[in-house]
Amino acid sequence: MSSIFSIFNIGSQALFAQQTALHITGQNIANANTENYVRQRAELRESTPVDHSPGQLGTGVNVNEIIRIKNEFTDFQIRRENQSMGYLEEKNIFLQQIENIFNEPSENGLNAAFSGFYNALSELQNGTEDTSSRSFVTEQARALSDVFNDIAGNLEKLKENLNENIGFKVDEINSITDEIAKLNDQIIRTESGGQQNANDLRNRRDGLVRDLSKLGDVFVKELDSGSIDVNFGDQLLVTGIHQIKIEGVLDENNNQKIIVENVQSILNVNNGSLKAVLEVRDDILADYKDKLDTLANSFIDSINSIHVGGVGVARFTQATSENSVDSSSVPIRNAGLDFDMSNGSFVIARYNSASEPLTPISETTITIDPFVDTLEDIVSQIDAVSGFNATITSDNKVQVNVTGSNDFFTFISSGNPPDTDSSGFLKAIGLNTFFKGSDASTIAVADYILSDPDKIAAAKNLAPGDNQNVVLMVETQNTGLIDGASFQDYYAGLIGGLGVQREVTSNREETQSLILKTLSERQQAESGVSFDEEAINLLKFQRGYQAAARFINVVDGLIETLISIV
Repeated sequence: MSSIFSIFNIGSQALFAQQTALHITGQNIANANTENYVRQRAELRESTPVDHSPGQLGTGVNVNEIIRIKNEFTDFQIRRENQSMGYLEEKNIFLQQIENIFNEPSENGLNAAFSGFYNALSELQNGTEDTSSRSFVTEQARALSDVFNDIAGNLEKLKENLNENIGFKVDEINSITDEIAKLNDQIIRTESGGQQNANDLRNRRDGLVRDLSKLGDVFVKELDSGSIDVNFGDQLLVTGIHQIKIEGVLDENNNQKIIVENVQSILNVNNGSLKAVLEVRDDILADYKDKLDTLANSFIDSINSIHVGGVGVARFTQATSENSVDSSSVPIRNAGLDFDMSNGSFVIARYNSASEPLTPISETTITIDPFVDTLEDIVSQIDAVSGFNATITSDNKVQVNVTGSNDFFTFISSGNPPDTDSSGFLKAIGLNTFFKGSDASTIAVADYILSDPDKIAAAKNLAPGDNQNVVLMVETQNTGLIDGASFQDYYAGLIGGLGVQREVTSNREETQSLILKTLSERQQAESGVSFDEEAINLLKFQRGYQAAARFINVVDGLIETLISIV
């Protein structure tokens, strides 16, 4: 039989249930603008009834649990799209930095520097003995070299920044996974026994997982205990209450690679901002640096190949090579020079400046087999020529001198056309070359030309005013020397490719932003706080609370009546 006090208990349970629901409503309103907050709801359930004739009687209401209103599939979609957003954002940022480094189109860019150099050469061909024209060529050549050097240096600095960025991301990942593991522990403790849901802790954990997803591809598995296992890339980084750390270590190329501590396995990621940084460093940046080096190397090779076959206004009485070998006692092909050589020969001719007309005292052909001859062998051939003294310096360079007081020498014959270097040795070792170096970071004007621009080999012979050699150098501006393209056309293709790559990435980022925005709006509709809805709930639970209070007041009156009878 139902007692008056059981009826009172129904009222008190109703009062508590409505109060709890009001509390949750207030919590939702208070956190409407809190990041990662998920709307909550009190799940009310009838209390266990008691058997009674003619039927069971209810015993009131209980707050069964406080749940978060969320769609797990929407969360999964946001994590997945967040990975792509992180990848595209980061990639776009670094592509823009690469564009800024090349600085095209610009008056200070490489294309303008090429034009300046070739314009200066064109002026020189109109007056090869003009000192100011020679100085201008030297200045423009140095300006071109400086632009190459600056671009290469800035690309290298960007690579260093990328490595630092990877280190920062490793620290961020470790921080997030450590916090997730700690939250797992707190959630397990809070939810053990199934008495309550750790909703606020779960909100924080979901936010951390979302942050982690922007860094890389994340897979989450929730366990029965309430904790989650988190895979980042191809490695498990959180398992229950345990975090598995990662670290950045330098490889043989001084690049940061990411390994999992203890097991030392490499972490591979397929998406996210970390993937973008690794891709930019290892693929995109490396590709543009290789293309820039190819351009510089081909340019150096073509200009020097022509220059070694000419003569300047100022004659050589002594010459020291711009380049050195690793060892003077191994075949020259294996001695560490940057340009290829082949079986061939070059001429070294000695003149006396006092003789008229200028005819060679001697012309000697130096033959070279780069697979057999060492630098010592080649220098010995030159040194054996009468009137010459050839040595190898302490830093493995070649030095050639004439011994006669009025003598000078050239590296071409007196024929028409003159015999020039068919072996590639002069270009490789850096004798009578215009540029030194072999790539964008090392290209520079030869030291002897900087000291004396009159040594620029604009002529093919010793006849006054001859300009045949500088004409050949000017012609390289429009000659297809790199995959059928001229230097400037090749460079334009490089810049155009970079621009297209940046535009495609930017467009993809914009599209991805719209996708993520749509998903976020859906999540907000599902899990976010609606002030209109909460206002309705507030009114509903307020009235429920008021009704429960009135019910208790009625029951209290019944109890007083019962007591007064007794």
